[in-house]
Amino acid sequence: MNEINEDFYIRNIIQTSRKYRRHIYSLYLSFFIVISLCLFLVESFFPISVPLPGAKIGLSNIPYLLALQLLGWKACFIVAFTKPIIGSLITGTFLNIPFFFSFIPSVLSAVIMSIFFTLSRKILSLFSISIVGAISHNLTQLLIAFFLIKHIAIFFYLPFLFLFGILSGSITGYITIFLLKTPELSFINLTEKPHEKFI
Repeated sequence: MNEINEDFYIRNIIQTSRKYRRHIYSLYLSFFIVISLCLFLVESFFPISVPLPGAKIGLSNIPYLLALQLLGWKACFIVAFTKPIIGSLITGTFLNIPFFFSFIPSVLSAVIMSIFFTLSRKILSLFSISIVGAISHNLTQLLIAFFLIKHIAIFFYLPFLFLFGILSGSITGYITIFLLKTPELSFINLTEKPHEKFI
């Protein structure tokens, strides 16, 4: 009888723990989507002056990295997929050319960061993955521009976008690592294999 009660008690604890994890997962996923959207709108309405057409620091990518580290690759993809759609609906650019310059690089960079995060966790740090994501985002935008303009001269920007990707990825990477070390986020870990190497 005691063994049955103990087994029921243990299963109840496990079920409660799973429900708690699901609630926490949903809460922080929603939080990262909102923060990413807010940063996206700030950069859209108050762009930082950069001497490269279409280049941005990419502060809205910080929640991608936070979601990737704390919640896993699926959450990172959801944030990257949701942010440009809602953002374009707010700014009135949904399914216009600016939408595709935001949506496709956003999703593709999230996929690439997730792949590196999963397969190269012992080789690349979270900081390096941030740079990879920024570079892939810029290169994807360049390819979209080439598809629209169909002029080889567009690739003149390639080395500059590559270097700017390293700079912007370094900035977002450092900010992400700083946030991960704060008490509010340091205790959260809902992914099975978090990245242990920050830098």
